[in-house]
Amino acid sequence: MKATAGWKRRILFAVLSLFWMSVIFFFSARTGSVSNGDSSGFGMWLGHLLIRDFDLWSAEEQAALVAGWIFVIRKTAHALEYAALGFFFSGVWMNRQRKGIYNGIVPWAAGTFYAGTDEFHQLFVPGRSGQITDVILDSCGVFAGVLVMGLFFWWLKLREQKKKGIEV
Repeated sequence: MKATAGWKRRILFAVLSLFWMSVIFFFSARTGSVSNGDSSGFGMWLGHLLIRDFDLWSAEEQAALVAGWIFVIRKTAHALEYAALGFFFSGVWMNRQRKGIYNGIVPWAAGTFYAGTDEFHQLFVPGRSGQITDVILDSCGVFAGVLVMGLFFWWLKLREQKKKGIEV
């Protein structure tokens, strides 16, 4: 019965992984001007959320502030989208019976490989470029997602041992 639950989880996370890879591909296929517009729009929303009188600022002041935030917004988006991918890949690969580091290497490597293919894909999108620094950042995001799933699996294992009365 446990094997069935494990296979159901793996199938669910495989579907989530494929869906999320499609989301990443969709955003990477947007032209540079559309992508910049997305980032600017998010920056404007953030400005209204964080700054009390932001709507009273001139359009030039708002745009200047948001322009300063664009780099951080874009890089944070990279890290978070790949953290989610690392989490989903880990849900497919991790196994509580498998030992330690082997649970993390495969999902991290797969996520890093996908980041590389994504940056390569962006070389062919007008106004976009492929950046090795983005692959490195994405790889760190994947690692964070793998780490979160690893901590969750570790917690489940401790909980299971406690139920069985095993000294932890």
